[in-house]
Amino acid sequence: MSRRAVPIALLALALTACDDAAQAVQPGQWEITHAAGPPNGREVQKSAVTRCLRSSQEDPSREIVLELIGDRCDQEGVKIAGGRISGALQCAEFYAFSAHEEPVSGRYAADAIDFTVDMPLFGQVLRTHVKARRIGDCDRPS
Repeated sequence: MSRRAVPIALLALALTACDDAAQAVQPGQWEITHAAGPPNGREVQKSAVTRCLRSSQEDPSREIVLELIGDRCDQEGVKIAGGRISGALQCAEFYAFSAHEEPVSGRYAADAIDFTVDMPLFGQVLRTHVKARRIGDCDRPS
């Protein structure tokens, strides 16, 4: 290995280690924006709320991200680790919808969460994009 290759290899290893040690999502007051529409298309529905997100876990990342994803589908297939959100929701049949899978992908940090969920809908895809940012502590203790 050349003299240049060693520092580059060490830098790549260090950056990988930093990514794996992503900061846990911090409980507190969060501003959450939901937008829905076709992928790469115009958003047809948008909403924003402010909520207090709490957790009793040592690393609250999984609990808080799954709360934002919602519980209408089985969440076991969603991986939340190292600053990344990936996997798929497994959704049972309901109303006019057959059982299906909804891919989930995104990123998180201590004070920001950003992910998408793609829902198959009558031969199309409805993409829900959720962006959240921590804006402070909750107003009242639980």
